[in-house]
Amino acid sequence: MTASRIPSAQVNVDSQPRFHLPAPTATDGWAEAVAEEADGGVAADIRIFLDAQLGEGDVLVDLDPGFGFVALGAATAPGGLPTVLVRTADSDRLTQLRAAADEVAAVIEDAPADRAALVKLVDTRLDEQGRLFVHVNSAEAASTLTTFREHAESGRLVALCIGDAHRSPSWANARQALTKAGYVACGIVEQQGQAVLTPQGDRPTAPVIALPSELVNGG
Repeated sequence: MTASRIPSAQVNVDSQPRFHLPAPTATDGWAEAVAEEADGGVAADIRIFLDAQLGEGDVLVDLDPGFGFVALGAATAPGGLPTVLVRTADSDRLTQLRAAADEVAAVIEDAPADRAALVKLVDTRLDEQGRLFVHVNSAEAASTLTTFREHAESGRLVALCIGDAHRSPSWANARQALTKAGYVACGIVEQQGQAVLTPQGDRPTAPVIALPSELVNGG
């Protein structure tokens, strides 16, 4: 029997789980996610990257929340709590995620489905020096770049985190859109015991973290 709440792979300074994720109402895939979380974490590469980047005044927009691992990981970021906006058609799941975040004094908000309303909300939550991060699937990468075009052009859209890039048939179109917008598909590799971001090839083998080319080329 699967537990109704599972501890996060991410831990705090006391080595305690940063959050406990409640089981969803629809449990398809939940058992697999529980096993993956116990074995290093669901979407571990993306969560490692966001942990290193997110801070007070930043915003994460989660357009592909799944069970909510990335959203809750971001909401409990060690560098300072950002604003986390989650888009989900399941209002009950959003309520569950909010309750889980509230247990650790973090906040998760609803991301409007309307793109103009979403951009407006992001702008109200971003601090003057705040940065924008988006978690999205391959199929929606191109439209997301269009939605946040001004943020990309101003350098405030720091990364698109695409968890299904290594398995999605939509990846080729996503990559084309990223390249056109000046973003480079990177992935986390281990070098001398350190997690390092490096460009991925045409066919990524892991989740993609797409960064502006000037950040990649500038080191």
